[in-house]
Amino acid sequence: MWYCTTFDGSLKINDNISDEALEKLEGFMWEDMRDHDEWDTWNMTWIDLEINKNDLTIEWDWAEKTYDLVEKVNFIIQEMLKDFPDFCLHGTLYAQWEESDDMWKLIVIDNVAKWIPVIQEWDTITCPHCKEKFTLE
Repeated sequence: MWYCTTFDGSLKINDNISDEALEKLEGFMWEDMRDHDEWDTWNMTWIDLEINKNDLTIEWDWAEKTYDLVEKVNFIIQEMLKDFPDFCLHGTLYAQWEESDDMWKLIVIDNVAKWIPVIQEWDTITCPHCKEKFTLE
């Protein structure tokens, strides 16, 4: 059985996006990537994102199972840049898996989405230099 992940936050779309670019961007939302041979993304499934046109952001669409969101956001960015070189996203989606201490964030910086773990106060970390362990408080 796979984990369920919930997301909070948004990715800001550049303010000067044209109607034509926004229309292309909307074409990726809620799509099953397996239905698009031209995308060459055979191993990915639904794009569980939606556009909030009021504040020009992309948000999670509340789908029950969401996978590979970092890769999907990077795919969308790369596809948009092919026709719209000024296209830009930035922002953070905070992810919470089923376990309360299992959190991470999808952050877009310089038009690249990355997966970043969220360190909790109770986490034990190891110093990369001296190898001593510390519990964060």
